[in-house]
Amino acid sequence: MQQVLMVTPAARRAAGWCAALRDEGFGVSRAADTIDGLREAEAGDVSAVIIDVASLGPDGLTMLARLRDLGLRAHLLAVVAALDDDALIRSVELGADGVADDECSPRALAMRLRALTRRGRPADEPMGDIQIGALHLSVDARALWRGDRRIDLTPREFDVLLALVRQRGCVVNPARLLADRGGGPPPDPPAAMWNLVRAYVHGLRRKLGGAGVPTCIVTIRGAGYMIPRT
Repeated sequence: MQQVLMVTPAARRAAGWCAALRDEGFGVSRAADTIDGLREAEAGDVSAVIIDVASLGPDGLTMLARLRDLGLRAHLLAVVAALDDDALIRSVELGADGVADDECSPRALAMRLRALTRRGRPADEPMGDIQIGALHLSVDARALWRGDRRIDLTPREFDVLLALVRQRGCVVNPARLLADRGGGPPPDPPAAMWNLVRAYVHGLRRKLGGAGVPTCIVTIRGAGYMIPRT
């Protein structure tokens, strides 16, 4: 049974989430604050952590960043206030594997977590080297080279490029690129998410300039981005 740690001070909300998650076959524990949440996440063998950023505020984002820095082998799902694009963007930038809004039903939240965990833990994803055109990606080292020259990418730029390379020939929408790396049907991305991905793609295009046609990132208007197979 996959174990889920839920970090939220909202007792009524937690009760609904716990019931829905248990119906989906998860084992669930709850921490009411980030201090207990961090302690339980570090000490326990959990498959996922749900962080109620909408209720915890800045402390929830700090916890998210801390868990990513620790290299926790668990999926991180941030719950943000509906229409709070700033919290959504910050959660994604800090390393959330998925984002849900606090107005979604408990069952919808449980199904979203099921989609995230379907492919195993983040650390279980296949690693190795990928060659595409004149570029060489080392997934293990999270590094990119053109020949013997390293191209400096931000962590999120590397994530976006890797997602596009792994799904080469397919259109990838912004929600999948940023907030749904665990699989499952992506939500309709809000305008803020489109703007964030557009900025990452712009930076990648600038840094990859001259690397050749195979590395061209194509915009599919209204749908997402793609690296063609040829």
